[in-house]
Amino acid sequence: MDMNLYIIVSNRNSVTQPYEIEWGQQGKLINIHTTEAVIEAAEQAKAKGSKIFVYEINCKKPLKSHISQEVKIGEINAAEGVLTFTDHNLIFRKAPFVANQKLQSKWHALEPTERIL
Repeated sequence: MDMNLYIIVSNRNSVTQPYEIEWGQQGKLINIHTTEAVIEAAEQAKAKGSKIFVYEINCKKPLKSHISQEVKIGEINAAEGVLTFTDHNLIFRKAPFVANQKLQSKWHALEPTERIL
């Protein structure tokens, strides 16, 4: 079974921002300064051709935590701990699992399905 990589980030409007993140137009995740574990997971995902989803938490109500986009990894800068994303597909779907602030990434077999907007 193919596994999907979920990159878990705080919503761009959240007060809680544990990592430096660059957001683009329409809430597209441009890049993130992250942990070594997330960099390693991204390298595996890129090598395997896995699907990569952005899971946003700490969202303001009425919007709940959700999968905002499917992306591809453009560049991995392991020395600086930066991931850059390309080919953004905004999807706004419910997540197949519940994430919390302690998770930065997670492999999961299921894809998001039900639209939230």
